[in-house]
Amino acid sequence: MMASSHESEEVHFKAFRNLSPTISLYRPADQVTPKSRSLSPPSPYLIILTPWLSAQPRHIKKYTDAYRTLFPSASILIIRTTVADMVYRPYSAQQADLKMILPLLQNSSGSEEPIILLHMFSNAGAHKASQLARAYHTQTKTVFRCEGMVFDSTPGVATHSRIVDAMTVGLPAIPVLRQLLACLIYGLVALIWLQSLASGGLNLVERARKDLNDLTLVQSRRGRLYVYSVKDKMVGWEDVESHAREAEQNGERVRKERWTGTAHVGHMTNDGERYWGAIKSFWNSSADSW
Repeated sequence: MMASSHESEEVHFKAFRNLSPTISLYRPADQVTPKSRSLSPPSPYLIILTPWLSAQPRHIKKYTDAYRTLFPSASILIIRTTVADMVYRPYSAQQADLKMILPLLQNSSGSEEPIILLHMFSNAGAHKASQLARAYHTQTKTVFRCEGMVFDSTPGVATHSRIVDAMTVGLPAIPVLRQLLACLIYGLVALIWLQSLASGGLNLVERARKDLNDLTLVQSRRGRLYVYSVKDKMVGWEDVESHAREAEQNGERVRKERWTGTAHVGHMTNDGERYWGAIKSFWNSSADSW
């Protein structure tokens, strides 16, 4: 008998505790207090992953397993994005969902802030990261400070076709079911697109893109790493690089890892050694060496 999606998730995330249907937390047995920045290089206290839309547990596990090897003392928080989040759920409702985890981003002892590595994937992950920053800002009235940020295949620039492509990348492989869901997504995205045009407001991709370069919302001490490909059909490399340039102009330190033959969020699968080597080098490098 084929395992259900819930059973599959339990198998892949058995070391994680589900805080909600879309939020899971892993804590290592030996973690007690946030690691001090006096260590060189310091380990993250918390790694936040915001995966691409409808990312499967078996795919997310490849990243959590690697991070548990790189930083065995770090906690890992997974915040997933649903189609509803991308299509019709109000930002206020999405930010309310994140209130439960905001204490993890703060140090209740009053000493140093936790050392946080934020790793986002695709426009859905960027959207969730921007919602997290907004929820944090609303509650604390302060900027969300990460030690470092990794942008994997994001952020793009919104077009109808690219939004649809990004939203369909994680759909089931069963042809009939995939086609039915794709048709539904095409219609929903068209409605959202028309609504944003009529209202004159920013769509969620544009909002996330703007938020993640708004230093009143989110900042990174160690800087940010952009991992992207010239062959990505869903997020243009030019759009990623323009966002990186804007971040540099704002005073953020930026590293870029540009690939030439990989697909959307396919860099780690293509060459894991290069991918994790870039992240390790980014994390271990001091600001003075950039």
